[in-house]
Amino acid sequence: MLKRLFLWGIISISSTILYATDITLHITNPQKSTPTLYLPEGDALPIQVNNQGKGSIKFNSTQAGYIKIGYNYVTRLFWIDPNSTLTLSFNGGDFYKKLDIKGDYLSINQYLNQTDFQFAQINDTELKEADFLHKSDSLLQVNLQLLEKSNLPSSFKDIEKKRLLYFAYQTLPAYPEFHKRITKDQTYQPSQSYWNKLKELAVFNGALLNLEDYQAFIGEATRELAKHYFPKQKGIDRLTAYVSKYVQDTQVAEYLIYRSVYTHVENKGLDDPRYTNAFHKYVKSPKRINKFNKLCAQFNSLGKGSLSVDFNATDLSGKKISLRDLKGKYVYIDIWATWCVPCRKELPHLKALEEKYKEAPIHFVSISCDTNRKAWEKMVTTKKMKGIQLHFLDDSFMTKYMIKGVPRFILLDKEGKIISADMTRPSDPATTSLFDQLLK
Repeated sequence: MLKRLFLWGIISISSTILYATDITLHITNPQKSTPTLYLPEGDALPIQVNNQGKGSIKFNSTQAGYIKIGYNYVTRLFWIDPNSTLTLSFNGGDFYKKLDIKGDYLSINQYLNQTDFQFAQINDTELKEADFLHKSDSLLQVNLQLLEKSNLPSSFKDIEKKRLLYFAYQTLPAYPEFHKRITKDQTYQPSQSYWNKLKELAVFNGALLNLEDYQAFIGEATRELAKHYFPKQKGIDRLTAYVSKYVQDTQVAEYLIYRSVYTHVENKGLDDPRYTNAFHKYVKSPKRINKFNKLCAQFNSLGKGSLSVDFNATDLSGKKISLRDLKGKYVYIDIWATWCVPCRKELPHLKALEEKYKEAPIHFVSISCDTNRKAWEKMVTTKKMKGIQLHFLDDSFMTKYMIKGVPRFILLDKEGKIISADMTRPSDPATTSLFDQLLK
């Protein structure tokens, strides 16, 4: 079964022959989360699951490689080829714990999901620079030793060594920022040893872009190196200056600009033409252009004055509440979760807002995205939370608002039209200023 890995390893990446990879899921105790297949190219494909927890997906590919499957805020890594099968059976509430794997490349996929891979974590950035670099080096060696002990084909090991390299050093680009934040030492400046290590790892090789760990590392490393070499410039101008001077590989250059522009528009919108100008200069892939155009169209639908999409949510009693029920007042929406620390920190400020404007025509609506409804019910009840407390039945509202993290606040007018799709938090004085302006 594993011999197929070597055979596919010699097929050219540019091959135009397409094969169907077949993935099947068997989920007991399914959650409301939708399983998602993540491909190295950046595609996120939902896997539809029926009421019995069974689902499947077939997709075309041209080469063997890594994929990820996400479910209930957990992602797992797998290896497939263009004509392989993968069957996963698991408890919906324990996807992060136990997983039964069947199909092709069983030994590889068991290795990927049963090995305790190590990397320097955010808390490790408290270490002094030399100690942090030494720990990262040591953890890489631990991972490589685990790989060498496995009885896997050398063709896979050659690729896995590259993945492990960028997996182990994934926190390196963030070290300066988090070291200052955790130690509160704002005088710290990275030494030449740090920059040498970052430059050593930040190789610009388009052949590595099929590794998600490389993608993540090179994106963050380039951002830090651009700040280091072009400190007087900012944003996309800084990145394009660095890419223009130092990145000769056109595939990597396109990826870096695409990544930066897409992320900016996804979070900030189309407010700065420099980003779209950089996109059109560097990005030539029809697939990326099409994806970016769809993002722009989706963001435009969230512009001020656009009619908001409705949410699918219920209150504590199980009664469905919609935006139609809230017309006639402004609607300040808080998307949150019980497990989210920043969300909980905003609760006292939200309570103060509700008290300040209790006589004003404003609905304060908190909608939980918790997968565990009972945890939400318990917190709302024990904390005696005010306002309109709801729980999402699905994630369609979050998808349409492009919500990638919580808390997220949204402000609608009395007719359900968008005033701000990314409103300021309750703790921000700008929130009360806008409320007062609207209520005049």
